[in-house]
Amino acid sequence: MAARIFIDIGDVNAVDPDPTAVWDAALWDDPAARWAGTMPNWTEISCRVRSVDIDRGRRGTLHIFEPGRATVAVANPDGWASWSPDAPGPVTVGAWLRIRADQEVLFTGSIHRVLDAYTPTGELNAELVCIDPLARLGQVELPPRPAVGGFETAAARIGRILDEVRLAPDLRDLDPGGPNLTPTTLAGSMADQAQQAAVTAGGHLFADRDGRICYRDAGWLRTDPRATTVQAVIANDGRPGALCATGIEANGPDLERLINLTTCSGIDDSQPDLDPLEVTQTDQASAGRYGTRSWSVDQLYTRDPAQLAVLGSRVLELRSQPRVWIEGLTISPIADPAASTFCATVDFGDRLEVAYRHPLGWGWETDVHVHGIGYRLRPSGELNECAEWTTDLTLDDATYWQAGEAWDYAEWDVGHWSSSARTLEDA
Repeated sequence: MAARIFIDIGDVNAVDPDPTAVWDAALWDDPAARWAGTMPNWTEISCRVRSVDIDRGRRGTLHIFEPGRATVAVANPDGWASWSPDAPGPVTVGAWLRIRADQEVLFTGSIHRVLDAYTPTGELNAELVCIDPLARLGQVELPPRPAVGGFETAAARIGRILDEVRLAPDLRDLDPGGPNLTPTTLAGSMADQAQQAAVTAGGHLFADRDGRICYRDAGWLRTDPRATTVQAVIANDGRPGALCATGIEANGPDLERLINLTTCSGIDDSQPDLDPLEVTQTDQASAGRYGTRSWSVDQLYTRDPAQLAVLGSRVLELRSQPRVWIEGLTISPIADPAASTFCATVDFGDRLEVAYRHPLGWGWETDVHVHGIGYRLRPSGELNECAEWTTDLTLDDATYWQAGEAWDYAEWDVGHWSSSARTLEDA
């Protein structure tokens, strides 16, 4: 049986719009209760859901994680999801929203916008547009202040930033350790500041499926058990236990992915008159054969030339030579029921073995890490069962990340940091 999809809304004033829809009410707090700790009491509204679309993650190892987004289409014939000054109901902007497949959480965030769909005829619907907590960082900008925080780690700095956006301590999971950073005025977008700290330390900043802000240090993909041990085999060659993909996007060598010249520069906000410290490195053999393909990142919070050299050299190791790569795949528990558990539990950093065998006999296989997860869910209306379900995975090469090797700084976007933007721009 396909998984059942459940949508829960939490708010201090949550009121169940359809009490008959609440399944197994004993699992939840008293519906009349109010805010309980970090997370609210939940109101389950699944019987009204028509479709769910979720997108979380990043394009690959050399990119930063973007805020996750979910769009939930709901039936709205009685106006329960429409805003009203007298009776806003549970659908309140800023309210928590959680999406589950049976008991596995797929997304936790907050309602950012409610879009009513009014038509002269037909069923009235609404869309609940939701964002995960990482988006909160981009909603706060601060003026300059005296530069502080010299010698603090990325986790300590990100913790200060999360204090500024008032994220509860229970909603943080930050790896300690790593290199010391130079001071910062903490000016501008808190998303920029947090990602800058993570990039400088070689780490990864994202919101997990339970609504926590996570910082994983530079050794994450080398040491985490889910990143070093294959979590699933996806193949079409009939090997026992393998799952079947409905589509794989495999690409041959691509000059757009090639990098053979890197420039990394760092700053110290406590010494604004100093020029940035810049380190440039080139893979001469690659540049001579394929032409110069540059990459740069600036405004890093370090003035250690050795550290900047590590940043650039690791990027060259990853991208100075062309190779076949798998960008993504699609898998469905409807098409392959054996994939049901995998589709509901796959997570960032998971290591997968992907293999393909062509009818003429040739093929390939490689290990990849999961960097992005998308869901397209269409409940059937029968006990919330899913009539349609596709899981879209964005992947990147895992063979570089050998378990047990020293941690490094290989994880940032192919592009140039912009202090006025939330993301890294393509070079």
